[in-house]
Amino acid sequence: MIWNLAIAVGTAAILVASAHPGSAVEIPAVQWHEDLGRGIVAAPCVDGDICIVPVVDGKIVAVDIAQGRIRWKRKPVRSLVMSPVLVGEGIYAAGAHGRDGVFRMDRSSGRVLWRVSREGAFSGLCAVGKAVIAVQTGGVIICLEQETGDLRWSRSASSLILSSPVALESRVLIPTIGDSLYCFAVKDGGMVWGVEIRGGVAGSPVVVEDTLFVVGQAGGISALSVEDGTTLWHRETGDHFVAGPVCGSPGLFLVSVEGRIRRLDSSGGDTVWCRNLGTVLRAPPALASGEVVAGTVAGDLVALDEGTGEIRWEMSLHGGIEAPVVEVGGWVVVGTDRGDLYAVSAH
Repeated sequence: MIWNLAIAVGTAAILVASAHPGSAVEIPAVQWHEDLGRGIVAAPCVDGDICIVPVVDGKIVAVDIAQGRIRWKRKPVRSLVMSPVLVGEGIYAAGAHGRDGVFRMDRSSGRVLWRVSREGAFSGLCAVGKAVIAVQTGGVIICLEQETGDLRWSRSASSLILSSPVALESRVLIPTIGDSLYCFAVKDGGMVWGVEIRGGVAGSPVVVEDTLFVVGQAGGISALSVEDGTTLWHRETGDHFVAGPVCGSPGLFLVSVEGRIRRLDSSGGDTVWCRNLGTVLRAPPALASGEVVAGTVAGDLVALDEGTGEIRWEMSLHGGIEAPVVEVGGWVVVGTDRGDLYAVSAH
């Protein structure tokens, strides 16, 4: 086994990376590291040269993606546990506490441009067209104008919502943990269709062209028609999920709380390979340069070969990984529950 040790400047963390026996892959390099002080449990949002990072203590931090340099840091709410959305010059986010509300920030300065406060905590949001769709844990869905924050409409899904909605061209998908997935029209909030997902929806669904892939917390994965929600195929895995699927050209990839990463054939749902990492996985992986890069709650960043599922390298980070790993132009960006943000080269 080959070892590489790197001291994270400014912290007591020691990064330990190893390439597995028989692997011709070089050990990845840590491009940069920033200690943001508190936990990161939601995915950073990357656009061009900027990385927008939500921190659980309510801060939003803008980081230069090439250098890891902090451009600005703001604290617009008391707590943040969901990913922001970056559209043009606007950053949209919502607080995890009641009355923190939904707000828009200026991309270049972090200044809050508008805020819409409502009773109840928010659990996710997305942008579609000129609208922002935000969902509350209690099941309320609101549609706001991106520029002004004016309310277009409000609806209730009559079920708990813990994941972000998913934008389509003129519709929005609302995943719930009450055995249902809904599709609403963005124009007026009218329901287009709804389907039952046993055990509730895990994470956010993924849309590829005219097919929707959705994972149930109880272990099923389904391919549905985007048009009307009809089932194209369904498979049971025997696992339990809290994260949605990731789709790439080789197929679908799932991570389970039992510690397994699966690659499925997207055309029929058959398992191509399954690798057990032996520790809890809570967040979707990233697909980068032929590798599936996943983070574990034990604090390990692990890369598997997309084709075979063999482990190519591992890296121990400072803190557990509950936020999704994000691919950025040949790098992966990942945050830990201790507040450390890393950019690691992919192959």
